[in-house]
Amino acid sequence: MYEVLGRGRKAHTSRESIGLQLISNIYYQGGFTPEFTAALKQQIDLVQKGNQVEEWFSAIIHREIEAQGTSQVQSARKEKPKKLTGVAPKIMLHLDDEDCCLVLVLTSQSVAIEKPRRLSHKSYCTVTLESKGKMPQVVSELDIDDKLEDLIIPDIRVKIDQEQDEYVLRLRHEGLDNAVLTEWCCEGMTNSTPYILFNSETNEIIADEKLNGSRLSFLFRRNWDVVLSDGIEGESEDPISVSRLGGWRLLLLAKTTQLEKHETISLANVTGEKLDIW
Repeated sequence: MYEVLGRGRKAHTSRESIGLQLISNIYYQGGFTPEFTAALKQQIDLVQKGNQVEEWFSAIIHREIEAQGTSQVQSARKEKPKKLTGVAPKIMLHLDDEDCCLVLVLTSQSVAIEKPRRLSHKSYCTVTLESKGKMPQVVSELDIDDKLEDLIIPDIRVKIDQEQDEYVLRLRHEGLDNAVLTEWCCEGMTNSTPYILFNSETNEIIADEKLNGSRLSFLFRRNWDVVLSDGIEGESEDPISVSRLGGWRLLLLAKTTQLEKHETISLANVTGEKLDIW
């Protein structure tokens, strides 16, 4: 980081000039604490969206440039972290006062870009959501930096508006030959699935055998009736409609007895099928 900031000092770095290249150079030099690494990713995301870095980050850069204080930087260094690559997306529940929906979340990570592509006169990529029977949906556009071996993919969140067996995000060199540089896959929502369980704190999908705690977000198909045993109840009288997925409803459930006691959630439909979940 000291060498990178030394070059920035010669260039009289200002807040406006702290751009993607400088932050990326610092990021890929590595060896920082997880907290500072996360802050670097956040600033990269801001700059990629056309914004300036935050003032607190700019102040840190200026302080290190002026002082050329290697001791502060060295004290923040630990074992060099591995680059985050190939992390699959996941379906998560989004719930606030205005909306209830499912989103596909891709964690920020890096993708290696071959040198001929980095040097191409067409230097932008797209991340597309590609589903059967639908036109590809562009969810992000990214510029390739010819000086960096890796392209940083920011956190991406896409609302799910159609049920699929599998959701696929693809990084394409849209500006050149539309080639797929990498792809990420996530298991989707099949017609045979009448319910999905979400952790009420993380909003991530959980398996039946991992149920614990006193709260649960319970997503179920609208053609099924929910039967709750004593000791467990819904936090609202009526289920919540799920935006863009009209066939699903959401119940926020809470235990009203001691955690070690066993309660059940059951589903039943008009055909006589019954399913015990918990």
